[in-house]
Amino acid sequence: MTLYEVLEYGPIVAQNEELGILITANGSYLNFWIAESHDQWTNTECRSFDFDGNKCIMDLSLSKVVEKAEQWLDEVLENELNEQNA
Repeated sequence: MTLYEVLEYGPIVAQNEELGILITANGSYLNFWIAESHDQWTNTECRSFDFDGNKCIMDLSLSKVVEKAEQWLDEVLENELNEQNA
């Protein structure tokens, strides 16, 4: 998918430009994207917004959505670093 197609899934709420990672948010999910090439992205995972008792993005403030997306990104990067150091 191109970046324009990725954005159809929702706005970017977290990213790591150096590693080619984006997280977008839509009505119920955070979507995790990996850059395959310059403008080709693959959706590798999604995570429900069903945390803290919320069922939908509309139940959360934008700052809370960004906070959850950044936490997920940090978890993924930390796990990857731990695997490399093992």
